[in-house]
Amino acid sequence: MSTAAVIHALQGAAYVPVGRNPDALDCWGLVLEACRRMGWPVPPDPMEAAAGPRARAAIFARHLDGSEWQRCAPGEGSIGFSPSMGRALHAGIVIAGGLLDTAEGRGVRWTPLAEINLADWEFARWAGS
Repeated sequence: MSTAAVIHALQGAAYVPVGRNPDALDCWGLVLEACRRMGWPVPPDPMEAAAGPRARAAIFARHLDGSEWQRCAPGEGSIGFSPSMGRALHAGIVIAGGLLDTAEGRGVRWTPLAEINLADWEFARWAGS
């Protein structure tokens, strides 16, 4: 599947909290699905057992604290965390020179990196096995 086809297919997904179905995704589910479709390393999903937004935020923060993550500049396949890895409330993935992310009320969007305030994001690659 081409990069453009992956972006196009994922743009049709609805936003659903803790969504892990290709047609219904939250921001982390979108990252995981994009990685799968692009053939990139897929980080583990610590969110499956979390109930409620506060529990999900705490689990997400602990997950990102591991040594499996390597901070990097935004580039193809890097994962963006906002506002930062340690306090991440949102995630997206860099693909085709833009950030693919999703949020409640608007669904999936692709935004060129040049149009994003990169100071609001911290980028990393998952290097775990």
